[in-house]
Amino acid sequence: MKHYKFNTTSAGRFCALLLILSAPFVSQAQTPVIADAAVNLAKGYISLAGSNFSPASVAPTVTVGGTSRTVYSFTNTALVVEVPSSLPAATYLVSVTNSVPKSGSAYVAIGAVGPRGPTGPAGPAGPQGPMGSTGPTGPAGPSGPQGPAGPPGPVNIYYTTNAGPVTLPLTGSTATVVSLSLPAGSYWISAKSWFQNTSTTNTVNANCWINNDYTTSYNTATIPIGTDADYGTMSVQDAITLSTTTPVSLECSYTGEAPLTANEAQMIALPVTSITTQ
Repeated sequence: MKHYKFNTTSAGRFCALLLILSAPFVSQAQTPVIADAAVNLAKGYISLAGSNFSPASVAPTVTVGGTSRTVYSFTNTALVVEVPSSLPAATYLVSVTNSVPKSGSAYVAIGAVGPRGPTGPAGPAGPQGPMGSTGPTGPAGPSGPQGPAGPPGPVNIYYTTNAGPVTLPLTGSTATVVSLSLPAGSYWISAKSWFQNTSTTNTVNANCWINNDYTTSYNTATIPIGTDADYGTMSVQDAITLSTTTPVSLECSYTGEAPLTANEAQMIALPVTSITTQ
């Protein structure tokens, strides 16, 4: 529906006039169309401008607010219609019917336009429209704070065994019982072996150390005697730092009467970050 502003005169002055055009009832040729209106209440008429008011040069009929009004003059594009000078300010539906007959209407507001009314309730949501095109990528945001440290990763433990038997020499020389080749780094070393005493009359002492550091890792175990060739066990630990790839071994000898053998030896090397000596 279209809205237009027009001028009215009453008692020697013009008042605001708003013409609200309604859609034609039928969009066909020869249907009257009101395009403009002017009201002069002082002289008691409304003048209309438009088209198809009188296509056959026959006077149309005009109603204002549903009341038939006298047509003072007419052409196919202009009408002058009688209205009383006492017509109250309001909005009126003006209808023109020509001789075809076709009708066209428009709303004409006479007098000052009132204040805007209150906002009506929201209507129902319409259907969702199509998705728009992807916008440009925004700038990168600032870096977030550093997260907590994750759990320690897996540790590569070096391990080897030697079932033996390895016959130990008397103290003064040593025999390698079990050995690992380790790359440069720091390690916690643990080595263990079973020892068999072949003497049935005397105890024998097993003397062992990790070959990298005799002072730190030296250990002695007494192996008991017995007619069934008794066994004893010993473990040795050490913390070492290697500058290059190096073989690290458990070295042993014995003191006593009869030869001693080492059996089921094991060695484990656990990498560490650093070694602090106190």
